[in-house]
Amino acid sequence: MRFNHILIKLKTFKNIIKAISKLIFKMTNIFTITSFSYPNFIYDKILYTDYAFDILNTLFQEEQKYQVKFNLTQEHLREYVIHVIEWFARTRHYSNATIHLATLYMDIHMNRYLLSENVQHLRLTTLVATMLAAKSNEIVDNIPPIKDFISHGFVDLQEEIGVNFMKKEEYTQEQLKVAYKKYAKLYANIEFIIFESLQFSLTRPTTITFLEIFSKIAVTEDDMNNLEKKHREKFDSFESLNQQVNKHIRVLSMIVLYHIEFHQYDPSKNAAAIIATSRFLVGIKKLWNIELEFLTRASIDDIKPIIEIFVDNIHLMKEYLEKINTFDDEEFNEDSGFHSDGVLGTEEETSL
Repeated sequence: MRFNHILIKLKTFKNIIKAISKLIFKMTNIFTITSFSYPNFIYDKILYTDYAFDILNTLFQEEQKYQVKFNLTQEHLREYVIHVIEWFARTRHYSNATIHLATLYMDIHMNRYLLSENVQHLRLTTLVATMLAAKSNEIVDNIPPIKDFISHGFVDLQEEIGVNFMKKEEYTQEQLKVAYKKYAKLYANIEFIIFESLQFSLTRPTTITFLEIFSKIAVTEDDMNNLEKKHREKFDSFESLNQQVNKHIRVLSMIVLYHIEFHQYDPSKNAAAIIATSRFLVGIKKLWNIELEFLTRASIDDIKPIIEIFVDNIHLMKEYLEKINTFDDEEFNEDSGFHSDGVLGTEEETSL
């Protein structure tokens, strides 16, 4: 009886494999791939799950639903907004996925509403969006209470709520209670407006969403034999090559975030171009292969314009690395609020 049960399971598994194989060969027509062998990445335990292809298909469909058209009248605010998101995310050790998602939330919100250029209002709105993104991506224990934004001096809303929480010893308990209620109401109103801008859907694919999948096959051991001569001595193992490629991927993903010219392209195309550019930077002769084309649904011609933007602006990588060095010494505590002379500078330096 037990043996028969095992045979049934094996037969079922074999049928699943056959079904996936048929699906793969049907999909090659959609991907405009003329010749195709069974992809090596299908054996990657991370990619080979029961619903891997369903999830990927859904992501491609979702990115077509939500395409952001930037409100250029507010473009001058965007770098500051991202800077606030990234600063807060780094102090909380949030992932790049959270940074990208929070930025997307703010981009969508800025499409529908004109943001206040009051520094405190802009900071609070940006932090509310970041908290929404964190609730989607981070563990609950690493999401601070909203009171921290005023009690740690991240935003100064004294004009709106009548209390400076950095000097709360100067106020009665009743005054503090009333002020906090005003602040909580203001926070909730901003949160609702952002949520409404997102059409009450917090799940949106970003460049990072696709990179987390595509990067699994960004390089293979075969690429060690496909390096340009001047790059061969830099990498003594596949691990060192893979590590360097992933470093480039992380930096390029943040460059995409900051620079608006990349946002005329779908997130999946930006992600594919990041993979190809990272391969170029480590000296891999063949920028693209059939496995990458299959997984990303992008040919080298599809992503060539984006690769050219990266290659023409390699200096942006150095500039970004210098930028993130300013985050290293910042901690999430009372001594590192936005009023310090640290990452965002003084009130005068950061005024918009």
